[in-house]
Amino acid sequence: MLCVVVEDEATARHLSARLRSVARETSPRYDGAKVTVEKGGPPPVRAAVPDTAGQRPGRLTLSDLDLWMTVARP
Repeated sequence: MLCVVVEDEATARHLSARLRSVARETSPRYDGAKVTVEKGGPPPVRAAVPDTAGQRPGRLTLSDLDLWMTVARP
């Protein structure tokens, strides 16, 4: 799971849309990913990617960096 706390609701909506786009574009790597904007201030954006036999837990920080790179881009 990737969790990012952002400045405001508009930023959260923008980032969640970008994360969903990357998940779609890199199919099948992130198939089944669920991107949500949680309530709170500041609002966290979460991307949960199901683990499979070929994709083990922790891979989002070790090898599948597409979602992290999306967060880093303006």
